[in-house]
Amino acid sequence: MALACEGVDTGVQAMPPHPERVNTTDGCTVDPPPGSRRPICSCSGQPDLGWCQNGAAAPAPRDARAELVRAAALDVLAYRCSDCHLPLNSQQTLAEPTTIDDLDALAENGHIVPLNSASSPLYQLSASGEMPPPRLDLPALDQAELDVLALLIDTPRFWPQLAPECYGTLAFADLDSVFQRVAADLATLPVEEAAFYRYLSLSNRSSAVCDAAELEGDRRALVLGLNLLSLGPSLHAPLAIDEARQLYRVDLRDLDWARSIDVGGLRFRDVWEAIARESPYSVAFTGDAAAQAAAATGTAFPLLFANHVLDRALAGELYSAILGVRPAETWSEFQLRALGVDWDVAFEDGLLQRAGTTRSRSTRDDRLVERTELAGQGVLWRLSDVRRAGSSIFDDPFGYGGQQDQVIFSLPNGLFAFLVANQSDTLVAEAEVVFDTLDDPQPVPNPTSCLACHASGLIPVVDELKEVYLREAPYILDASGIELVERLYPDPSTLRELFSADSARFQQALNELQLPSTGSSPVTQAALRFDAPLTLRDAAGELGVRPDVLAGNLPRWLSPLASGTLGRDAFAEVYVASLCVLSEPLANRPDSAACERALQAVGGP
Repeated sequence: MALACEGVDTGVQAMPPHPERVNTTDGCTVDPPPGSRRPICSCSGQPDLGWCQNGAAAPAPRDARAELVRAAALDVLAYRCSDCHLPLNSQQTLAEPTTIDDLDALAENGHIVPLNSASSPLYQLSASGEMPPPRLDLPALDQAELDVLALLIDTPRFWPQLAPECYGTLAFADLDSVFQRVAADLATLPVEEAAFYRYLSLSNRSSAVCDAAELEGDRRALVLGLNLLSLGPSLHAPLAIDEARQLYRVDLRDLDWARSIDVGGLRFRDVWEAIARESPYSVAFTGDAAAQAAAATGTAFPLLFANHVLDRALAGELYSAILGVRPAETWSEFQLRALGVDWDVAFEDGLLQRAGTTRSRSTRDDRLVERTELAGQGVLWRLSDVRRAGSSIFDDPFGYGGQQDQVIFSLPNGLFAFLVANQSDTLVAEAEVVFDTLDDPQPVPNPTSCLACHASGLIPVVDELKEVYLREAPYILDASGIELVERLYPDPSTLRELFSADSARFQQALNELQLPSTGSSPVTQAALRFDAPLTLRDAAGELGVRPDVLAGNLPRWLSPLASGTLGRDAFAEVYVASLCVLSEPLANRPDSAACERALQAVGGP
């Protein structure tokens, strides 16, 4: 559960990385040159600190997901509503409200009920089809657009002024009691099976949330997140082993996690070990119950907090590796090996369907979408954004001019996976998305940001190409070319059916997991909560103590929490040191050697 290698000079504010920082070939930091203000630990000889095990990529900026969601929602309002509901800076108005680009004004005027999309007139009227008015003969908002609006309205991150006063906790559990439950559960299981079991706790969240509904959102995020990371053929929900449903047992075999994977130049014996070793919150524990759990499972990390696992696993190179991408493998190589698809062969054999639009609802760029079926396990969609100056999706009915590919394909369990490849066919950790409400391309990590727009499945595209190509066919195409256009570009009704059928399989998987198939994704909701600056109450939950205990024993490096908040990345840097100080009275506590190093990094206790 622990700390990034880097320390802070005062413990109060996280400092930006220094140019003197040197990365070795294994990703660990070494001592900086003389004069550096910031102590940086060496990773050599530190087996208990997960972060120091390999060269995990630096996480995306913590506001990226929130910025994307806000921009996507504002784009929906601008694209679908602004013809009648003009923004504040307009000189004319046709209808109320006139502040369609001002979320605070929409809330003040009662059109949005923050944290309650179901009661928000703006959402209700859009979902019912009353807006846009049918008499205008405009298309109703599709489910993806409604989902983005619901995500914005229902997420506390976007309405900080409405944060409730919160007292007490739902069901407090310190780390002693959590480890004791884990050890007791393992004692009831066959010894030969124990090596496949791991445990995920929500106790850090139950100590922080104000109501049961918010904690239920974390449970849903856990169920969905694990299945989004599974290559197993079936859907599996983790098993709650306590009455409060705060502690869950996972069988690695159910998720196809009992296999070795390569991440950051290192091989890990299973997926769990890779996640634990890459997380800045993973640290070995000592104590009778912790030792029993570690001995039974064969790992130094038998227990992790659920939100720590999802934050690390649903991003970057680790996410790709969990999906089965091999080191240095290109998208085309992975596509052929793992999915059985050769795009050129599929094109020649007439197994592709294609559409293009200049009015994409998820980016301002022109977009080509292509689809092919996977043998026995769903579909593969390639979404290519055309961004180069002078390029047009109308240039060539059979060509491709994308700057990047956003790939959506079916997992064996029916859910979707999301990958991004650049123009060089290299898989990358982030997509760059451009909305009209953003000045520049916004880098967003996969797949949590993708789920903001794909919470219900695919986003339908209305093809603009086929009609143009056939109209111009006598000038640019021969008979075989016309036949190929007819075959490659489905009619509008067929295209709608394809989008609907492919989304239905995804929604069926959600239903089987007893998760909502419309509205905001619980995984994206959880990611936005995780990214938000921590209050004292949040930090207390993460550290396994009550808020009043933390307030009375606040380490100096957590002093901003006395009257405000602390950024997630800054908190991660001092997490182990904080955990060590606050766990001293417990029977199960972080490894003493790890604590010594962590406390040294922050300048002592």
